[in-house]
Amino acid sequence: MFKSFVLIFSLCCSIWTGFLVNDLTKQKITLLPESVFSLQDGSVFIINNPKQFEWGRVPFSTIKSNEIKLKSLLPVLNNNFALYVSEKRPLILIQSKKNWDEVLLKKVFSEANIQIRKKNNNKWEIEEYDAEIKNKRLLLYKELPKYSKGTFNSSLIDTYSSCSRVLFSKEDYKIKDYYLRNGRLIEYKTTKNKKKIHKPVNDLEIFSGIIPNKAQDYCFHELSYLKNTDLTFSNSVISKYVKTGLISFILGKEKILVFDYEDNMEPLENLKEHFSMKNSNSSKAFFKNLPISEKLDLKKENIYLCAKNNFAFISSSSTAIDNVLTEISLSNTWRFNEKEMKKITMDMPKSVNFRSLKELTFGSISFIANKKLSTNVSLWTKQQYLNSDLNYSSFSSDDNIVDFITYDGPGNIVFLTNKEIVGIRGGKVLWKKALNGRIIGGIEKIPNSTSLKDYFKVTTTNQVHVLNLNGTYITNFLLKTNQSDYSGTGAFYRWNNKNYFATTTFSNKLLVYNHSGSLYKNITLPSFDDWNQIDVYAKSSTIYAAVYGAKKALVLNLDLLKVVDTINVMNSPKIINWRNGTRSIGIDSSIVKIVDENGSFKSLNVTASQIMGVYGNGTSALILVKDSNYIKLIDLTGAILLNKDFSNQTSNAISASYDINSNGEKFISFVDGVENNVYLYDGKNQLYPKRIMRGQKKVYLSHFSDKEIYLTTILDNKILQYIIEK
Repeated sequence: MFKSFVLIFSLCCSIWTGFLVNDLTKQKITLLPESVFSLQDGSVFIINNPKQFEWGRVPFSTIKSNEIKLKSLLPVLNNNFALYVSEKRPLILIQSKKNWDEVLLKKVFSEANIQIRKKNNNKWEIEEYDAEIKNKRLLLYKELPKYSKGTFNSSLIDTYSSCSRVLFSKEDYKIKDYYLRNGRLIEYKTTKNKKKIHKPVNDLEIFSGIIPNKAQDYCFHELSYLKNTDLTFSNSVISKYVKTGLISFILGKEKILVFDYEDNMEPLENLKEHFSMKNSNSSKAFFKNLPISEKLDLKKENIYLCAKNNFAFISSSSTAIDNVLTEISLSNTWRFNEKEMKKITMDMPKSVNFRSLKELTFGSISFIANKKLSTNVSLWTKQQYLNSDLNYSSFSSDDNIVDFITYDGPGNIVFLTNKEIVGIRGGKVLWKKALNGRIIGGIEKIPNSTSLKDYFKVTTTNQVHVLNLNGTYITNFLLKTNQSDYSGTGAFYRWNNKNYFATTTFSNKLLVYNHSGSLYKNITLPSFDDWNQIDVYAKSSTIYAAVYGAKKALVLNLDLLKVVDTINVMNSPKIINWRNGTRSIGIDSSIVKIVDENGSFKSLNVTASQIMGVYGNGTSALILVKDSNYIKLIDLTGAILLNKDFSNQTSNAISASYDINSNGEKFISFVDGVENNVYLYDGKNQLYPKRIMRGQKKVYLSHFSDKEIYLTTILDNKILQYIIEK
């Protein structure tokens, strides 16, 4: 009997072992994501649609070797592929819509510049990774994972999203889905809920008629949700009168709280009765030490409460409530602003138990059955104020952005912060150079006439940087000096095929550094003017420097180290790059004039109040001027090429730019310093495109082909480049 039992038991064990082996082998062969990834990975990141994905936009990190492979592969993969990446292990699963074979494998990895080598059957070496293929799945690993029976349900992943993330824990897992669109990162998360919460409501439908257009930091709490999460509110007398929920917002730096109530509740009268206050006919009353809500930072406040049209308005400022009521009476509310409403509801559910609309982040929570649905929207810039149908790229910095320049083509930008120079090529940050000392001026392109294409200059109190778009310095120019009183940005020039840099100081010196980075010449200047601009030129085989002050300019022979002429100039002149002389342009008695190195003035017979920019070199240079409400583009003969009346658009054009493409089409743009609008006009004085863009401080036009215009500006400490298709 015992032998029979042992035999039967052994047979069952053999069957069970065979079943396990077969089951695990089956999962190993299929390479299902839920069998490959587990708690050991911490989390797994899924890129569902590579063409919609942008590295760095989603909160995820992985080990360096995975990151390197992903950054090489992503540019060559389209939306027929999905990638699964481990957070902690060298483990990548690439799923294709068609079977992997040798042809597809070599095509993908050769385009990504990743070396591969076949081992045997369906196994490969992909640089430092081993790889295994099974039908539509390709697994890259350094150590073959232990295959599990199923650690998560991959069918719950939203494959239409840009990317997803599975976060493992010992007890369970969470799935988050992300969408990248319209300059936003949208995160959807579903978790279990055990609390009894009322159904979500359409808060914007209820409250949009009483939210002023200028309101900021909107927040909504549905009644039952707030009672469950805020003990102060749950115990407060206010909670007895609330019908749907409470909203809060900021208007003119004052916080306003609003709730709706039923006809028979009358919160103002009930509160007066509760606190034994004298009755009056006023619709507003003042209450001391009234507990409202800890979550809304109104624990025990001295507040005014006003009741009107079944809404109660609460604020510490009586004037703030009056301002809200005035805006409502003028219909200046969200309900009458379709664009604002569309902006707010984009990518978010209509019915919620909680909603928050901050400046750059939107969020909501909705409870449905036993599930809690969370939505979080992060904006890369103030996208709610931008034209969503315009294509653009943005680049940010943790430090204050001081200045920028652009080169032709998309995403070819160099910008300057108070700590570093940042180079962007093709939309990717390629290099950064640290700055030492206080920045003087900004960032300046080296004129092409010096045969140094794509080079620019940045000057600080003890450094001179001369480098190009690729981040390559001209020899010895990262120039480091102990000088701390440079009065201007200086001039970089070439003479006898060698590089030099000349600059002025507040101690009335002209300093010249040679190609070795050594101080070459030290010339004392007269002290009767503030020297800050230098123009270096060659004439009759002699090198000269014109040093400009506020009202005079000195012409120096750099070989003889002496001043050879003093000329009068106009206030705040701008230099025109000239090969064999110096020219400055300015305004004298409202007339635009040019001054040469002999002190000769030439009137262009054009009226102006401000020189906004000089474009091009020598006799072909063009000048952009402001004349009252007009902006004019003129040449050096005084001919007006463009003449646009901006009186209907702006009162303060603070920056302008001009560009001409290979077809000879002209475009001008300017930034309005009052409204922070950016305007772009073509050579026929027509707005192009038929809309206004947002921007601040500066605008810069560039182009790549005759079909695209690149308009770059600054918005909220971000570099923003609009790509405008013609």
